[in-house]
Amino acid sequence: MALSGTPHHVMTVNPEFVMMARENGEFRNVLVHADLALPDGMGILWASRILGRPLKERIAGVDIVTRFAGVAARKGIRIFLLGAAEGLRKSGRSSCRREPGAGHRRDLCRFSLTCG
Repeated sequence: MALSGTPHHVMTVNPEFVMMARENGEFRNVLVHADLALPDGMGILWASRILGRPLKERIAGVDIVTRFAGVAARKGIRIFLLGAAEGLRKSGRSSCRREPGAGHRRDLCRFSLTCG
């Protein structure tokens, strides 16, 4: 995906996202059209089991950002981090910095459900 040369949208989905998507059509559209939606929350795993489509495991956003940063650094790919509260963004940036060469990052303060 990253080597395609085009941007991709990855979301780490938690139960709060699902609840927001129920109330906000614009956010639901963003969630449904993500290139990759990862289960970030035990509630998502439990719901998958209840719905008869069990997911194997939770994938924490900070863990995947660290992995993406490592691949991006090795391949010279830029990543853009969008969303989360200040503390979580700092944690994500800190994880990225642990990866050698992962210096091509930017982030935006907060995702607003009333964009535009």
